[in-house]
Amino acid sequence: MSGTTTNTMSCTSAWVGKSNTKCLTGGFRGTAEEVATGWSLALGSGSAFTRAAMKKLLVANRSEIAIRVFRAATELGLQTVAVYTYEDRFALHRFKADESYQVGPEEGGSPVKGYLDVEGIVEVAKKCGADAIHPGYGFLSENAHLARACATSGIKFIGPTPEMLETFGDKTAAKHLARKTKVPTIPGTEEALSDPKEIKRAAKEIGFPLMIKASFGGGGRGMRVVLKE
Repeated sequence: MSGTTTNTMSCTSAWVGKSNTKCLTGGFRGTAEEVATGWSLALGSGSAFTRAAMKKLLVANRSEIAIRVFRAATELGLQTVAVYTYEDRFALHRFKADESYQVGPEEGGSPVKGYLDVEGIVEVAKKCGADAIHPGYGFLSENAHLARACATSGIKFIGPTPEMLETFGDKTAAKHLARKTKVPTIPGTEEALSDPKEIKRAAKEIGFPLMIKASFGGGGRGMRVVLKE
């Protein structure tokens, strides 16, 4: 791990406030002290974690996404860990955590690569003693590989199970499940299509306007609205 930083006084410490200050965090209401020491956290996969069981949280994200998670974690009395790439070495989220570690190429050149490095992030978590990893949103938040790597390493993944992520990551599989459980869905194809002729035929059956999008992943890229044939 390169670029290790430990903040002797976390920039987030002021967010907790005095112990007699009332706060509301993650659905729990009470004093900051009560939130930090007394209550269990329901954290993904239906499991319950007490503060005694979880002490340090790594956030596998950047910028305001990571900072928001740090704030909630600090209010709950958890230590926080940031990861950052070389290009983000001066980014605010690095200094809002109690500890921070560089991921990705040491000399830079790939500003996003480190945030997508599952093995590298899990390795940082293990070396710094993080009990859990929160993916934020975007990046690895819907990545079943990260969720499974956390489970294998004995680290809590704050999110759905790997099986759930695999099912809902595939839009056609998710739609099949929705219909099987009687959840209403909008009209669309049953399977992913790649043949232009099949796409045109399906478009006529569904009717215009319609939307064409990737069946798996994509992050919204490639999504197109079609108004007419």
